[in-house]
Amino acid sequence: MVTAAAFKPTNKDGTPITKHQEQDLELAIRYLSRNTDAAKLLEQAVKNGVTIQFSNTQNGFYRPDSNSIEWNSKFTIEVQNGSDRGYMSPAVVLLHEVAHSVDKQARIKYIFSTETCPSNEKTCQVTNDPNLRAMYTNREKFAVETERKIAQQLGEPIRLRYSDVLKDTTTTSTLDSSRQYYQNGQYHESEFKGHAKDSNGSIYTQKITNYDNDLPKKTPLKKETVEYDDGFKPISKNIVIYDHKQGIITTTVTDYPT
Repeated sequence: MVTAAAFKPTNKDGTPITKHQEQDLELAIRYLSRNTDAAKLLEQAVKNGVTIQFSNTQNGFYRPDSNSIEWNSKFTIEVQNGSDRGYMSPAVVLLHEVAHSVDKQARIKYIFSTETCPSNEKTCQVTNDPNLRAMYTNREKFAVETERKIAQQLGEPIRLRYSDVLKDTTTTSTLDSSRQYYQNGQYHESEFKGHAKDSNGSIYTQKITNYDNDLPKKTPLKKETVEYDDGFKPISKNIVIYDHKQGIITTTVTDYPT
């Protein structure tokens, strides 16, 4: 697994990063590297000499001229996919830019037949497909499709198109994300939180709540909480099952072997 130091991180103004910034990047790399495809992308980026610059900009960028990624470890976006919505972790925003850094295809901008290729674009492709047009360019299409596959496997919300963004937002941790979705006739909410290491060694918590009908935040049926250590190995699982007809609440606590 690659390390934060492999990306030779600095601040955008060239000053050294703080210990906290280094920890943010290290956690993001560990989190993403749980996914085999993400781990390969990170390794390829390091081989390509990509560097990372921390920034307070409310966005993320890959700069081909300097072969560098500009990243705000507390910035993310809220995305949607039909009724499925939520905000991705800043770690996945970093992944999106890493995907750009390993993409060597020439940039092509998608336009409708009613549009004119902008003067600053070298190549444009005319399309009648609104979904393709909503990808903006072929390079964004590649980055979004890469981001989507890995985010879905990590349990985070996804977007089908580059334009499926509701708003920008900030988080308290580079690992924070949330998702609201419908599945098997039930409404679900999931919340992933990164936090300072607890006394039991937990540094990352996943909470998923299932509700009894399609109305959000009404009556929970089940709450499941899993805590992970800084290597993202589960430490404990707590399950609360509600039987509102019988007035019974069952709690199950599972401790994983250390």
